[in-house]
Amino acid sequence: MNLKFKIVPVSINYERLFDDNLLASEMISGKFRDISLFDLTKKITSLPPNKVGKVFIKYSEPIDLENYLSQNKLETTNFNEVALKLTNDLYEFQFSEQPITKSTIVSSILLFSQKPVISIKKILAIS
Repeated sequence: MNLKFKIVPVSINYERLFDDNLLASEMISGKFRDISLFDLTKKITSLPPNKVGKVFIKYSEPIDLENYLSQNKLETTNFNEVALKLTNDLYEFQFSEQPITKSTIVSSILLFSQKPVISIKKILAIS
């Protein structure tokens, strides 16, 4: 099979949590709701100017699908194996390129805090 596809890994991270309604809904219902690029763009552009924070866009070299399959000794007949391996590799790229921001530090502190309440003073001392 001749595969002439290239995948360009792109990681878009943002400093400000602007999809808080979706996050709150997911936390309460336990159900993840997909959001389209159009809906995401609409949400971002509806914010007041200079309220988005920093946006970090990272990209990597394009992945030639045919070379990727041969280098990883994957068969195109086993779609699930190929999809899982590629997804894991792309996730590792995204994770390694994600910047550490004040928002992610504070979120991590809150998520891993043993107490139901944590003071701003303590958050500032830790970060």
